[in-house]
Amino acid sequence: MDQKDLKDLERRIEKLKKLETKLEAMPIAGFEKEADAIKAKLKDPSAITEVERDIKELERKISDQSQESRPKAVVKGHSDDSPILAKEFKELEGRIAELMKLEKRLASLKLDGFEKEVKSLRAKLKNPMAVEAAEREFEALAAKVREHSQQPKASTAPAKAEVAVKIDREFRDLERNIARSKELGKRLEALPLEGFETEAESVRARLKDPTAIEKAEKELKLLETKIRKRKDQHPKTAVQAVEVENVVKINRELKGLERNIEKLRKLQKRLDSLELAGFVDEAKALRAKLKDPTAASDVERELGNMEARARQLIQAKSTADKLMASAMDLCNEASEVFHAKDYGKAKKLYASAIDEFTRAQRYVQNDTDLVDSINENIASAKSNVIACDIGLGSVRADVARQHYRTAKWPEAVREYQAALDYFEAARSEAHELNDESKLSDADKLVKLMNRNIEECRVAMDREKVAGLCRKIEMQLAEARELADMKHFKAALEILSKAESTCGEAISLAQDKGFTREVNDINAYITSIGRLNEKI
Repeated sequence: MDQKDLKDLERRIEKLKKLETKLEAMPIAGFEKEADAIKAKLKDPSAITEVERDIKELERKISDQSQESRPKAVVKGHSDDSPILAKEFKELEGRIAELMKLEKRLASLKLDGFEKEVKSLRAKLKNPMAVEAAEREFEALAAKVREHSQQPKASTAPAKAEVAVKIDREFRDLERNIARSKELGKRLEALPLEGFETEAESVRARLKDPTAIEKAEKELKLLETKIRKRKDQHPKTAVQAVEVENVVKINRELKGLERNIEKLRKLQKRLDSLELAGFVDEAKALRAKLKDPTAASDVERELGNMEARARQLIQAKSTADKLMASAMDLCNEASEVFHAKDYGKAKKLYASAIDEFTRAQRYVQNDTDLVDSINENIASAKSNVIACDIGLGSVRADVARQHYRTAKWPEAVREYQAALDYFEAARSEAHELNDESKLSDADKLVKLMNRNIEECRVAMDREKVAGLCRKIEMQLAEARELADMKHFKAALEILSKAESTCGEAISLAQDKGFTREVNDINAYITSIGRLNEKI
């Protein structure tokens, strides 16, 4: 929803508020049904033209009928939910204003490189019920943009490229050390080593470790000095074969190290090509091992395991992205359906969206930022489910009020009970979400429905008492007629039935606290007694 759409919606809501004020000021006694139909439409910003037409028609009806000829309202003072609807209008207006502010703030940011976050945020900006989630997402995005803008330009090169250069430099150092090891090995084996076997073996051990080349050279120089000082020279012929064999052995081992270095270079390229989100610590430990040519096999094995898990993570992320996209589509469709007042379908769509978000969450448990974002979307969808339940309950309550005004008490009770079920569900959901505002609204609606149900039941009982009173009047009239015709026995039988009817009526009236009806029934009992005496 762009800024133009938001302003248009804001104007429509303001217009609806004025129409609601106008309707409330009209003398609608006798026209409650028409007024209720208009009130139901006041919840829909797209129905302004229709509401204006209906109000004009109602004004015409009121002006055509004089105050004296208007039928009196069937029931006065029956509880209504219009104050709550007014509150909803005000809340919706405030939410739209907040969305407009966020839209302006978003437009002021440099958003290159944040396309995914912007797409997610704009989806929430279409839904006034998701303003809290939109605000949190905007603040997170703004923080990322600030952090990105504060980074020096030199730091824009990927960090892993810098690491790769450093490791490549270390590989070249190792290769130079291996070449030096070969030269030192030739110098060692060219010496007459008889009598210096222990020192020679120590130098050979050093030469096998390219990282210890400095120590190897130092020990070799010390050995050369000792040999020069030795005055007795042993014949070299027997020793030279061993010396040649040692040179070959050292060179073979150094060749192995060279092959390992080449392998490590390839492993480094494989490591650099990985998406390392979720493997930062493991990758750091593995890069440390790249410095050790003897660890090539271990590095290859560990890297293979990491690659397999990275593939699984990429697949999981892809699946989660698809599920989240599906969930957002469901939410957008649900929002459109909700504003068309198909609350039942909207609720099902929001429930499906919650299922999709929940499934997506299972695939990205290690990505805390994404998990938090999904949780916000789930909370927003659940909040909209509450709105759907309130909408469904309001529809049933409107039907109940129509039954109430036409004295169809059982039907009214049934519809009010259905509305109560929806409002209780909304209250439970609001409590689970810890949404104090919606919890308060739902609680008021629950109390309102309970009060209306009780009013219906009282009206049913009062009507039952009224029916019994009419029956008593008919029985008294019949008994008087029989007495006038001298049919005293038949008259007494009818009076007996009237007494029984009085007993039933007064018992119910006293139980319900109907004082006026109790007085009327006592008057009937007195009349029955007098007629009995007369007969």
